[in-house]
Amino acid sequence: MTSTTSMAALALRPAAADEFWAVARLFAALHRFNAALDPRFRLAEGWEPLLTIRL
Repeated sequence: MTSTTSMAALALRPAAADEFWAVARLFAALHRFNAALDPRFRLAEGWEPLLTIRL
């Protein structure tokens, strides 16, 4: 399979309101990864309600 073929199977779309849990999970995973590189990227306690407000 070529990279063109694999990209054709990928479709991006905005998250729906009932998919907030998935957005929050990906957001947390990204910050855990970044925090492993630099602790300043750690999420603060209580970050999830703040994310809810922004989305």
